[in-house]
Amino acid sequence: MDTMKANKKHRLLKGLFITLIVIVALAIGLFFLLMTHTQIIVGTIQTLSKGTVNTKNSYEPLREPMRTTKDNGQFIITEIRYSDDYPNSFLDITYPDENVDIQ
Repeated sequence: MDTMKANKKHRLLKGLFITLIVIVALAIGLFFLLMTHTQIIVGTIQTLSKGTVNTKNSYEPLREPMRTTKDNGQFIITEIRYSDDYPNSFLDITYPDENVDIQ
């Protein structure tokens, strides 16, 4: 009777060990899949952020361009177009002050 219990316990432990190995292998595989296909992660983040951030793809600026000094004295130029080929091809540049000359 003790050998039956020992055999049953051995089979149970063997089954748990195999299950653990399979779960670890799947986790490692999923990790490498996500690390090599970052569009999956980016797509998930974009899906989760809908409604909380502006995800609109446009060839036009989202706001009116500005050239202004902020409250902290920094000078900012917004909505500068840097490409006509891709949506959202606009950037903002912030300078320490109104002196924007390149030296």
